[in-house]
Amino acid sequence: MYDVLIRGAEIYDGTGGKPFTADVAVRNGCIASVGGPEPKPAKQVIDARGKCLLPGFIDAHTHSDVVTLTHHSREEALRQGITTEVLGSCGIGVVPMSRGREDYVRSVRAITGDPGNMGDIHSVDTYFNNVGNAATNYALQLAHCPVRIEAVGNRDTPIGKPEMAAMEAVAHKAFEEGACAFSTGLAYFPCAFSDTEEVVRLCCVAREHGVPFTIHQRSVVNRHFPNGIDPLGEAFEIARKSGVHLHLSHYKTRKFNVGNVEEVVRPIEEALQEGLHVTADFYPYPAGCGYIAVFLPAWVMDGSTEDALSRMADPKLRDRILADMEKDPKKLADGTFSHAPKHPDYLGRTFVEVARSNGQRVSEMLLQFLLEEELDGGYIPDMDFSEEMLARFRSDYARLIQKPYYMLGSDTLPLQQRPHPRTLDTFPKMLRVAREHAVPLETLANRLSSAPAEVFGLENRGVIRPGFHADLLLFNKEEGFIADRPETVLVNGVCKLSGNVLAPELSGQGLRHRSYYENRK
Repeated sequence: MYDVLIRGAEIYDGTGGKPFTADVAVRNGCIASVGGPEPKPAKQVIDARGKCLLPGFIDAHTHSDVVTLTHHSREEALRQGITTEVLGSCGIGVVPMSRGREDYVRSVRAITGDPGNMGDIHSVDTYFNNVGNAATNYALQLAHCPVRIEAVGNRDTPIGKPEMAAMEAVAHKAFEEGACAFSTGLAYFPCAFSDTEEVVRLCCVAREHGVPFTIHQRSVVNRHFPNGIDPLGEAFEIARKSGVHLHLSHYKTRKFNVGNVEEVVRPIEEALQEGLHVTADFYPYPAGCGYIAVFLPAWVMDGSTEDALSRMADPKLRDRILADMEKDPKKLADGTFSHAPKHPDYLGRTFVEVARSNGQRVSEMLLQFLLEEELDGGYIPDMDFSEEMLARFRSDYARLIQKPYYMLGSDTLPLQQRPHPRTLDTFPKMLRVAREHAVPLETLANRLSSAPAEVFGLENRGVIRPGFHADLLLFNKEEGFIADRPETVLVNGVCKLSGNVLAPELSGQGLRHRSYYENRK
């Protein structure tokens, strides 16, 4: 007997092939059959005639490390059709952390959330063991920040041979334990203290284990890059020197180049012609979000959180800090507070508005805010776009998702007080964009499921095929198009969402890179 039988669905199987109608049977968390002879009886039968069945969506870029660890319901993900989340993005993660972790997570909790008592997470293995089953499947990248902290702490210090060897050893162990990628965020501390060669060395380890390298490009000027940088050029240089598979995080058109998709993807296509392996993800919004401490100069963030707060509170250093913050007016742009635990009245207000009401310059207001919040605090940049420009952005997103090297990543910050809309609506919005611009649904099913499964080495995921895990989405059709959100969501064969009802079972599993299982055969 089967556990679930889905009858008569129009199937978009994730391969990019044309749809077909068939029954899909599920047993023991896996797809037992697709079509074929008359199936056996099932405990649960779902009449899917006139509906569309897709593989579960894989969110290629999230910051859900802490909510996964604490067994959050992930309702906001499941209602979008997300059945698997890739954690540890932008070099920001909580694994491995055997030293200095409380201080580090305190400085990035505007992105990760407050982890509270995380338990033992000194390795990839212990993270998987501590989480066990979760609401969604989860795959874990090795994040650069914790690796660096394990070797030298949160300090802007040269990396000698012993320190580099220690970092490489941490990386080897993490990939042996199933980390699915190496991620860096060269806009965030302490990753931003790194030079290119340090990243190359760690990417050589990633390449040796067959995992990709995901990069949030550099934006912080430090002692290695005092006269400006070419962030994209650095990313490709790392890929050339290490031979690693390069994956560009949230790489898309922005306000200054909206409508110029071919210009944006030209470097990728030139690199592909050169023989490099390059992919990318994006979210369908013109502006992102982040944590406010990025506005501080690098030298302020050198050392512990207490070191940074001490410098910020020092009257002798105040003018120097403010002058450095104001050196680049474009960087110190206006934004809207999205996370301000000790200043709830700031939420939803802009930097300029709050500064004006306080009788301060924006830099002064932010410095005071970060001191009082002890570096906590998040923001969303200016999103005041005309409807004409928003329409151009939607056209860009429709063109990007049809490129074979693109996929979708929400970049969710799930624990912010007023999270960016991408946290709740990335995948439904992409479905709406696809409908508006007639993107073939079979293409979309591939990019949102099979493509990220292949990049991150998630075995037997992302395709509706016998033997693959039963992460499945059933959509109603509305006027010939599928609805924005799925009616039914199965995670490893368990019906997590049916209609408007969310089941409490934790059927999500920890997914390790395929090499982990190959090495154990």
